[in-house]
Amino acid sequence: MTNKITAGLIASEGAIQNELIQLLLSHPLVHLKIIASKTLKKQKLCNVQGRFRGQSDLVYENINVNKIGKACQVVFVCLPDLESLSLIKDLRNMGVHVINLSNDFRFADSKIFETQIGKHSQKLLAKKEAVYGLCEIDKHDIKKSCLVNLPSSFATSFLLALSPLVQNQMIVTSHIICDSKTAGHELSSGFDQMNQNAFAFGLQGHPARFEMQERLARLAFGDDVKIAFTPHILPLERGTLSTIYVKPMRKWKEAQILSVLKRFYKSSPFVQILEPHESPKIHDVIGTNHCHISAHYDEQSEHLVLISALDSLMKGSAGQAIQCMNLMMGWDEFTGLV
Repeated sequence: MTNKITAGLIASEGAIQNELIQLLLSHPLVHLKIIASKTLKKQKLCNVQGRFRGQSDLVYENINVNKIGKACQVVFVCLPDLESLSLIKDLRNMGVHVINLSNDFRFADSKIFETQIGKHSQKLLAKKEAVYGLCEIDKHDIKKSCLVNLPSSFATSFLLALSPLVQNQMIVTSHIICDSKTAGHELSSGFDQMNQNAFAFGLQGHPARFEMQERLARLAFGDDVKIAFTPHILPLERGTLSTIYVKPMRKWKEAQILSVLKRFYKSSPFVQILEPHESPKIHDVIGTNHCHISAHYDEQSEHLVLISALDSLMKGSAGQAIQCMNLMMGWDEFTGLV
């Protein structure tokens, strides 16, 4: 264990937590030392999730920040919104690297957070230390940071598709339409709700819309950014598929769009740009940390259509968390990932 760093996980129950535990247990440079939970304390991990039998004897502990901070070099926090704010401040005061998966440090503008989520009690920490964890766009900031907040799965699929075109001023940013579909675990929906069913949600303004607008505006050279965003739940275990409609600045050929995307991601091993006749499929990215993107020009409507697919439990959450840790620790991005 001398060559490994010690890691901890503070989480509630859920599919994302289990995926993250699996990745940490199999990571060659990490020793998962502590798992902590309010609701699962004193229960053996393998009894809570049978998939871990034979892999780990870990027992869920109570959330003792002092103990966790002393034992771990990096801590992953996977709690509901507003529950991690003071906890993360205490961990950072102890010098621990923190990777957070909720909305708590996701917005650069605390006013957006307070409008969409609730009162933010750690505005100074958010302003001084928190870095947005979209690895392909924010890689250099992540490498220097000790506090990273992951993007949402929706924002990851959206921003990876659009960021290169916005940065190259190739589209009209004041009129963007995004239709995203994701797996049922996003709402912890039961079988009776999801079987043979699909529905839109967050119609009054999903936080991901404001997250996407804020992040895209940083690349838009002062141009106005407006996004019409409708998320949908599908009866899937995992996966996010986003279809994005934008107006190009001029009639770009598909080959030109694809060339810009490929050039932008030439050093990004987890993003693949598909050919014009191909369309991303959730099935193709399941179990991987990859995002597949395609671009198509609709001559009739004069709109560019971008499609992005990723595994919501991997590139959309747990896998990207591991990728962020790899960057923070100076390791190869691929370490412990596929």
